[in-house]
This record gives sequence, structure tokens and C-alpha cells, in this order.
Amino acid sequence: MRKVIVLAVIVFFGFLIANKAVLHANAGEQGHVSCTKRAEQARVDSLHNGYSVAGSLSQAENVLSRCLINGS
Repeated sequence: MRKVIVLAVIVFFGFLIANKAVLHANAGEQGHVSCTKRAEQARVDSLHNGYSVAGSLSQAENVLSRCLINGS
């Protein structure tokens, strides 16, 4: 029974690693330029919505980080 649990844990971690690799591969296809454009658009939108310059830069950094890490 212990071997079954150990095997299940190993398979689970293998799935997590494979999933992370697929996410990174998909993020690479999207490209850094696309993420940069989305971040710049978020900065401009937040300025138009009344945020300060510092707030809009924070919004842009958030979008860029999320895009580069998650690919979304």
C-alpha cells in the first residue's frame, strides 16, 4: 500500500511539472512584445480612469508580470 501512495505522489508531481512546462511553452509563443503592449495599454487605460502616474505604472507592472508568468 505504501508503494502505491509513493507512486501516486510521484505521478502527481510529474503532472505538476509537465503542466508548468506547458504553461511556459505557451507563454513563450505569445512573446514578450505582446506582453509589453498589453502592459502599456493597461497603463494608458488606468491614466484615463483617473489613476496617478505611480498607480498606472503599478497597474502596468502587474499586467506585465501576470502575462510573462502565466501567459495570460
